[in-house]
Amino acid sequence: MAERGFRRDRKKLDLGKYTLVTYKDTRGERFEIIVDPWAAVRYKRGEKISPDEVIVIEEVFKDVQKGILASIQDLRQIVFEGALSKFQEKKGRGATKKEVEQIRKQVEELEEDELKKYATRWILEGGELKLPDEVRDKLLEEKINKIVNFLAKFAINPATNAPYPRSKISEAIKKIFAGIKLGDKKVHIVVDPLAKDIRPILPKVLDALKMIMPIRIEAIECRIWVPPAYSGKVYSLIAHYGNILKADWLDDGSVNIIAEVPAGLFLQLSNEIRKATKGSYRIEIIARRTEEEILRGKVS
Repeated sequence: MAERGFRRDRKKLDLGKYTLVTYKDTRGERFEIIVDPWAAVRYKRGEKISPDEVIVIEEVFKDVQKGILASIQDLRQIVFEGALSKFQEKKGRGATKKEVEQIRKQVEELEEDELKKYATRWILEGGELKLPDEVRDKLLEEKINKIVNFLAKFAINPATNAPYPRSKISEAIKKIFAGIKLGDKKVHIVVDPLAKDIRPILPKVLDALKMIMPIRIEAIECRIWVPPAYSGKVYSLIAHYGNILKADWLDDGSVNIIAEVPAGLFLQLSNEIRKATKGSYRIEIIARRTEEEILRGKVS
């Protein structure tokens, strides 16, 4: 079947504002849909957003720039692949020959408007989002900031047990992401700008970081006693800096608190408690959580 031309006023499609999601079917044919980039980012990250808010125009293209639309048979193929994939995912197994034919028959019965609707949504779900440079740069900047925030909380210099200044951590991380030569090896970490969780790439980041500066990732479990006059205020302080695991309020109004505090914040917390209580407190380190435990998400 001949490819169809796109007959609408293409001047309305500002591809500087919008972007594409591309999809390659099992035949190796490539298709494109036009989407709002920021809405598509939210959709790809699993946020609650309707495909209607993402898809700019309910058309599937063979080539957006040339205005060439996919044929009806192309649409049927895309919808069939999507329906088959969802069926197999739901069943947790491959489809039988009879089930494949039933799905194909259902697709053949769809009208053109239905095919466009299902095809654009399957491409949105299963295709690759082409991020404009501006969007990609913004997402990478957000990810770098998350990594720096994490390290500013948990990282210390193992020689001094003191936290690093945030500026020093930020400078080192930016070098790693830009690509830095360490010895005879160039380190360049590639990240998925759409991923929300930074923990999967943290081991690689830390391996590279340790080649630049001595660093240890740690959380501290500690016991803190506070007299009655300051118990409420200090309780709030500890909750702000770390996680309170247990609090025993004594008859005289004093409190014994067991808390887990990121190592990079421990010294700052200790200073804040000392100021708040005018030195009337006791603090004892009970245990230290390892890098492995923290990266597995057992410490937040």
